[in-house]
Amino acid sequence: MSTADSWTPPAGETPLRSLIFDGSYLYVGYWMSPAKVIQIDPSDMSTVATWEGEAGENKCNELASDGTHVYAGLNLSPTKVIKITPADMSTISIWTGATGDDNADGFAFDGFYLFIACYTSPARIIRKIIRDTNETES
Repeated sequence: MSTADSWTPPAGETPLRSLIFDGSYLYVGYWMSPAKVIQIDPSDMSTVATWEGEAGENKCNELASDGTHVYAGLNLSPTKVIKITPADMSTISIWTGATGDDNADGFAFDGFYLFIACYTSPARIIRKIIRDTNETES
């Protein structure tokens, strides 16, 4: 278990909350306001690109990948899930939960659905169909 290499965020950019690998890159989500997701090249542990939330898009609780896109679940009431393209780390669309769908705190992906665990009372798991549509305006 020796250390081969490491990545350290710039000063003031902490704490880190979530980490995934999509087969090409690592992605780390920040627990800060606004939220931030960093794309890291695991071959040399260098920062490749950054997604940063707009004002009010705070605290990335969870990350998931469907092999094409990255999904960032935010700690909001109601929660938001940001669909990000890895090519340029831009926002493709934003899904906002209904009242009571608070704080995306866990993701699972089964190849067709994204499951979102909401840290709320009572607890709730939402099943979202993953598709190539822009949900920002829906």
